[in-house]
Amino acid sequence: ETFRHAIEGWFADGSMVAAENVLIAFFTIVIVGCATLLYKVLTTPDLPDGAKLPPVVSTGLPVFGPVLAFLKNPLEAVDNARKEYGDVFTINMFHIKSTFLIGSKAHKAFFEAMDDHLDQAPCYRFMIPVFGKGVVYDAPLKKRRQQMRFLGGSLRPSELRRYPGIIAKEAADFFKAYGASHTKDLLHAMADLTILTASATLHGPEVRQHLYKDVSRLFAELDKGISPLSILFPYLPTPAHRGRDKANKGMIDLFTKVIRERRAKQQAEGK
Repeated sequence: ETFRHAIEGWFADGSMVAAENVLIAFFTIVIVGCATLLYKVLTTPDLPDGAKLPPVVSTGLPVFGPVLAFLKNPLEAVDNARKEYGDVFTINMFHIKSTFLIGSKAHKAFFEAMDDHLDQAPCYRFMIPVFGKGVVYDAPLKKRRQQMRFLGGSLRPSELRRYPGIIAKEAADFFKAYGASHTKDLLHAMADLTILTASATLHGPEVRQHLYKDVSRLFAELDKGISPLSILFPYLPTPAHRGRDKANKGMIDLFTKVIRERRAKQQAEGK
């Protein structure tokens, strides 16, 4: 009744715009509150008796505070949350609930669990544009296991015993080019060296000898397309994401050509 009289008074005074603004604000608050309550009801899982969910990080502005802190500095946001909430906590980032397990005790629970219970794929959905559709984190668990077994051939003990000599030679040649005295950005230098050694050991000699510069350039573009923003919105049409998508296609084209040439060579040799 009081609310009705107040509205009538506003209209009587000719303050129609003010009344409309108040009504809009009032119903907006009601709608947001109902939506928040409904979201919590629908997203809260059924737990066994005695079980409880990890604490949820709350900082700064409601809803937006944890997200803004994570986007600004992910490592600092996680470190601050660990200091306040312990080794296990959840950061709600809009449509993504990220639960962090930090330290050996928390890691033990993760690594001892079966993939059917604690699967990595939901955590790494933002990497699908980097690796491509249908592989790794975009593949069903059974198919992903097959892909991992396929890659396992390059990690056999006989291959691993062969790699140290190759890596040592690549590292020696890499740093020899610097001369006796040289200043270099260590982060970028180690990234280049990693791609060199990976090309020489895992990708094959033709990639290392003839395509290293192309692979290095494409890897750099893919890396630029991974940021805190990518975790939340991996398909947002930003310049970095467009460069990532272009590099992904370039990488597919490059290695498709390598595979075709290898198959043609094997057929010519009768293997």
